Amino acid sequence: MRLFYFLICCLAASTGFSQCIVGYYPLNGNVTDSVTSTSGTLTGASVTTDRNGNSGGALYFNGTSDFGTLVDDYDYALRTVSFWFKPNVISGTNIMYEADHPNLMNAQTQIGVDNSGSGSVTFCIALNSLSYPINISQWHHLAAVRDISSIKYYVDCNLVGTFSDMSNIHATPSTYIATTAIGKAAWGNNFYNGSLDEIRVYNCALTQANINGICIPNVGIAENNPGKFVTVNYALCNEQLISQVLGLDEPGTAAQLCIYNNLGQQVFEGRYDFGISNSIPELKTGIYYYRLYNQAGNKSGRISLVK
Repeated sequence: MRLFYFLICCLAASTGFSQCIVGYYPLNGNVTDSVTSTSGTLTGASVTTDRNGNSGGALYFNGTSDFGTLVDDYDYALRTVSFWFKPNVISGTNIMYEADHPNLMNAQTQIGVDNSGSGSVTFCIALNSLSYPINISQWHHLAAVRDISSIKYYVDCNLVGTFSDMSNIHATPSTYIATTAIGKAAWGNNFYNGSLDEIRVYNCALTQANINGICIPNVGIAENNPGKFVTVNYALCNEQLISQVLGLDEPGTAAQLCIYNNLGQQVFEGRYDFGISNSIPELKTGIYYYRLYNQAGNKSGRISLVK
């Protein structure tokens, strides 16, 4: 008897938020933006283990001299900044990410940590300041969202503050970083001691569901829950995907498949059925992430596509 399966829409497809990404920095030894294929600058900073245990997958800043610059100030009226961080030592106020200079049109963005309590993450866009307690020496995810009429801050997928000041507040120093500084302030020092990973910037306001898709394992793209890793030769792609990746090896089985690139953008969505010709579009070689859904549940992993 043929089984019927629920079609579960992929998060990135249902929201479209991946299409408004304007900056993506994996921070795996450099500050190259994967969206524009351009690079910022890096002074000091060393590679370290990322949140998934991958050696060299994140950057570590020493708190005294290490910092980097991104390729843009991302001064969008609607914007979202999202990244992972793991503070090591907090001394006073230490800036992780800051775009703040006299030419901004849509207010500064400052995100850091301070030593209030046992440690806190701090946000400031315009006059909307927030300090939220965290555990140091642990990986956390954050997001700062500027919408049409509100500013929202998220920590570890949770909305922790909503504000309404939309004024264009920014600094007016004579010396400053004209793009975005990471690991220190855009003007002055306030060096950060800890790790940073996966900086993403969007020119749209992500929703709670969008942010969950980035930071909650098994909800976002499979990057957050790598699972099985399979190398697939494109010439045998259909057969290998079905047998090795999807495990659809019995008549009557089927599943819904979503494939994403390393920017989190969906590049394929389709239904796979055993014994029926299935095809995917031409993809470049590289690493992709997949999510597979059917009545029995879902699974995820990575695909290395070679030719």
